[in-house]
Amino acid sequence: MESGRLGPPARGKKPNPDQERNLRIEAVGRRVAMNYYDELGFTIRSVEKEKCGYDLIAERGNEELLVEIKATATERPADVCVGLTPNEFKASRALRTGYRICIVFDALDRPEIR
Repeated sequence: MESGRLGPPARGKKPNPDQERNLRIEAVGRRVAMNYYDELGFTIRSVEKEKCGYDLIAERGNEELLVEIKATATERPADVCVGLTPNEFKASRALRTGYRICIVFDALDRPEIR
């Protein structure tokens, strides 16, 4: 293959993504989201392992929010595009008013929440 030219698609296994980097991004997203809701006076419970379509339950008095966390290393909010799994989408439709998607961008440098 010559420099600057694309070759045919590789066959076989796809290369593994940088798993360590992805885990760092997820951990930062989780921490930032939990701190955000904690500062708003919510009690937070992680339910990530239960695979219920959201990651956190945030409760404050009679208010309950079901929070799906999406974290990315993308720096500009305008450039962020997140997707929902079928399970997350189903939960968002069923739990409309209490469901929140918490987006943490620039997770590896200066994390911000949207």
